[in-house]
Amino acid sequence: MTILQNLREQQKQTKDFVGTVVNGTSIVPQGIIHVGGNIGEEAERYAQTGVDTVVWIEAVPESFQQLVENVRPYHQVCINALILDVDDQPTKFYKNRVGRRMDDHSYSSIYPINRAIETVFPHYRVVQTLEEIELTSLTLPTCLERHGLHKDRYDFLSLNTQGSELRIVQGMGEYLRQMKWVQSEVNPLNEISIYDGENTASELQAYMEQFGFERYKIQHSFGGIVLYLNQDLIDSTS
Repeated sequence: MTILQNLREQQKQTKDFVGTVVNGTSIVPQGIIHVGGNIGEEAERYAQTGVDTVVWIEAVPESFQQLVENVRPYHQVCINALILDVDDQPTKFYKNRVGRRMDDHSYSSIYPINRAIETVFPHYRVVQTLEEIELTSLTLPTCLERHGLHKDRYDFLSLNTQGSELRIVQGMGEYLRQMKWVQSEVNPLNEISIYDGENTASELQAYMEQFGFERYKIQHSFGGIVLYLNQDLIDSTS
């Protein structure tokens, strides 16, 4: 198996929690906000799970164009925006590609890749920075408001933004407490960062605990997926 094939195979192993049973409760959200939507790979399954209200937010313009086409059959909402912890701030953004695929920007980030990761995961040799662009950030509440979306329609938040997940939840303020479930990609490694400046899994967990979320589990693959439960909110509606 080539380095590129290995990378893509490990990507496929990463699963999310929508439609699964966690602590005896089925996760069938009222509405999903998916930040870092890439090209909407989960759109069909979201629809099959019975979730009608889905908002995809993607920063990379080229990925956003493909996202719009891919989710069109499911009538889900797409927004081209960079979500962070501050509104209207010009932000450097690194458009990364995988191998020679000019259309695969799934590893793009506001942070540069830490090339030392290649000593641990040689797969990252195929992830290269295509160009640096400047995007303007928005907080999640502001983004929803500017697009006329009702914030109380969503109770599941999925984050896949290559190291800036903590900044996104910090920018949500008290709106974070309205989520029943927050699923986030994290770097499961302790000894080395994937991106220079990224948040760690422990930093994200400490912040989520301040808002009453409990960590359920972390799924390991090439990266990691962690699920946080707002147990008070879940118990009040069960």
